Amino acid sequence: MNCVLLLKCPRNITRLLKFTRYYVMASAIWQNANIPIGNIKIEPKTIIFKNQVGYKLILMKDIYEIIFHARAGQGAKSAAQFIAETALKEGKEMQAFPEYGPERTGAPMRSFVRISEREIRSFEPIVHPDAIIILDSSIVGSVDVLAGATKDTLIILNTGCNPKECIPEKDLVGELHTIDATAISVGILGRNIPNLIMAAAWIKLTKKIKFEDFIGKVRETFEPKIGKEKTEKNIQAMKKAYEEMK
Repeated sequence: MNCVLLLKCPRNITRLLKFTRYYVMASAIWQNANIPIGNIKIEPKTIIFKNQVGYKLILMKDIYEIIFHARAGQGAKSAAQFIAETALKEGKEMQAFPEYGPERTGAPMRSFVRISEREIRSFEPIVHPDAIIILDSSIVGSVDVLAGATKDTLIILNTGCNPKECIPEKDLVGELHTIDATAISVGILGRNIPNLIMAAAWIKLTKKIKFEDFIGKVRETFEPKIGKEKTEKNIQAMKKAYEEMK
C-alpha cells in the first residue's frame, strides 16, 4: 500500500519523513542525479522527483499489518502472538495486541499484528491492513470485517462453504482465499481450534515468516504445557493447512 503526496517546497520533504507513520528512507531524482536528502540514506523504495506541480513523494509502506477477526476464545490473540514472536526470532520488529468488545466468550474481537524490518513507531489500531484473517465466518454479517481493505489486501476466510455466500461479490474488496480450518481442526484435534491453522495458511500465501520457525515457536511453547503428543497434533493440523492453501 503506497501513499502519494505532492509537495511544493523541497524543505518540507525531510520534515514530512520525520513524522510520517511510514518508516522510510529516501532518495531524490533531480536533474537526472540521485541526491541524498539531509542524513536520510538512499534507498530505491522511496522516490522523490520534481514535476510541474511540485515534488511528488511516493512512500512505500514498510510495515506489514494484519487484523484477525474472531470470537473471544477462538485463539486469535494467541495466533497473533505466535506470528509476532516468530518474526522477532527472525530479527524483525513486531507488535501484537488484541482489541475486545464485550468481555465474554463468543463475542466478536480483533487482534492486530505489525511486522517490519525497521523500528515500528505506530501504536494505534490498524486501519488499512495488508491481511485480514477471519477465524469465524459467522461474524461476517455482524462485523465489518472488510473495513479498511483495499484491492491489495489479502483476505483469508475460514469456511467450507462457497465464499460468495459469506461475502457477496459486490461487497468484496481485496484478494479472497478460503480454507476449511474448522474441518481440519475437528478432524485432527477433535475440536474447533482454527487459530494456528489459519496462521499457517497466511504463512503459505505470504512467506512473511518461515513456516519452520513458526512450527518451532509452537513446539517450544506448547510442549511444556500440553505435552508432546498434543503439540504434534497441532503441528500436523498446521502442516495440512499449509499444504492445502493455494
